Amino acid sequence: MYIKVTVLAGNKKEYIKKKTDTSFEIVVKAEALQNMANKSVTQKLSDFFNIPISKIRLINGHHSPKKMFNIDNELEY
Repeated sequence: MYIKVTVLAGNKKEYIKKKTDTSFEIVVKAEALQNMANKSVTQKLSDFFNIPISKIRLINGHHSPKKMFNIDNELEY
């Protein structure tokens, strides 16, 4: 599943706001330096979807607040 994420980095509070089924706004404390905000967002998505970080991949927007993630939430048997 592909999701669009708008990231606001360097804030005092952290939260995830679901806008639509495939669109989120994520606010993190980490600064947008040296990939720290991207790692924090990936961790937040992992907690939100209750899946391992290895199932989440940043597809587009590495240096932008508008990002595209691939969430692999398929069940494995």
